[in-house]
Amino acid sequence: DFEVLARKGITAVVNLINWWELASRLPEVSDIASLYAAHDISFLEADSEDRLFFDIVGKSWPEVEVFLRGCKAR
Repeated sequence: DFEVLARKGITAVVNLINWWELASRLPEVSDIASLYAAHDISFLEADSEDRLFFDIVGKSWPEVEVFLRGCKAR
């Protein structure tokens, strides 16, 4: 809900689920990054895996931190 994001002052979104899972939840959206960009919201799809022993902090979070620092600097 983009109105809620705007009211809360949220200007960046990080997706940590696999692209195919997100696509299955939003089948009408072919380019999620463009959808967010149209609402002036930065979007990052960080590479991650839905596995019990996947190290999301070690493998995905460094990219997320760089993205968030860049968003905060803007």
